[in-house]
Amino acid sequence: NASFFAIPLSISILSAILLNYYFDQNKYKGKITILTNDLSAPIHIHTDENGFVHIKANTRKDAIFGIGIAHARDRLFAIDTFRRLARGKLSEIFGEKLLEIDKISRTIGFGRIAERDIKKLKSNKDYKEIDEMLEIYVRGINYWANTHYLPIEYHLLRAKFENWTEVDIYAFARYIDWSMSGDHLMELFNHLINDILGKTAF
Repeated sequence: NASFFAIPLSISILSAILLNYYFDQNKYKGKITILTNDLSAPIHIHTDENGFVHIKANTRKDAIFGIGIAHARDRLFAIDTFRRLARGKLSEIFGEKLLEIDKISRTIGFGRIAERDIKKLKSNKDYKEIDEMLEIYVRGINYWANTHYLPIEYHLLRAKFENWTEVDIYAFARYIDWSMSGDHLMELFNHLINDILGKTAF
């Protein structure tokens, strides 16, 4: 009976993935050193006993690359899920049940708005430094994701990692802006109370 063998096989495969994930994650606790062509010198990323991450780098650019690495190492699937939420790509890995959410994100067009924002900002000379730093941060994320084991969620969902871009960051920022606009009635109510009672009432 094929099903008789399928269940133990599935358990064995899942156990192997979990063990691999456990050892892969734990070996990064403590201090790691990274050196790539994107860096001017090696950077050192240390996770202390309280779980706080410390990055030692020679330049600010190298440090920002390290932040991208730290985020990818510790939260890759989480930040990738937020990116998919903003870009309307959740259903690609979670299934058609989330298709309606994707439709909302694509209808509002966080990705399109992000592309417009970037195009507009690139014409501003003061934006150049921010643009450069975001590009370096993205490189840090992509470097780690492409050179180390992906989190177990990718394997369980049979999902592939797609390299991050600057548009992804701006799209998610725009999503955050939109999600926080839902309390506008409460803000108006607070202003009304303030107008009636005055600031001394608070």
